[in-house]
Amino acid sequence: MVKTVGIYGVAWGTSISMTLVHLTFWPRYVRKVLGVPVHTFVWEGWLKITVCAIPYAIASAVADRYWPASNVFAFFAQIIATLPVYAICVMAVFRSEVRSLFLKWQASKLVSA
Repeated sequence: MVKTVGIYGVAWGTSISMTLVHLTFWPRYVRKVLGVPVHTFVWEGWLKITVCAIPYAIASAVADRYWPASNVFAFFAQIIATLPVYAICVMAVFRSEVRSLFLKWQASKLVSA
């Protein structure tokens, strides 16, 4: 693909091969070694993160459309401005995990006090 498409061919070749590995090898390997069902692995490992990333991607696209980054400082300002969208999505999708971690943290603060 490098000779026909150029540098984009390298990116496509890497993406295609990694997609095949992630879709064929990893679910079976995790099921065999850890005993985790494929649907659980796909939901917990891929889809929950994707669900969190979609609103962040939309917020980033909107920020870039109406507030284009002309330099690196503006770029980091965009990231800082849109990052709360991702944090809120993570807390919503992973609410039970966040709650569990918060309760553990809270208990450790009580023990140390």
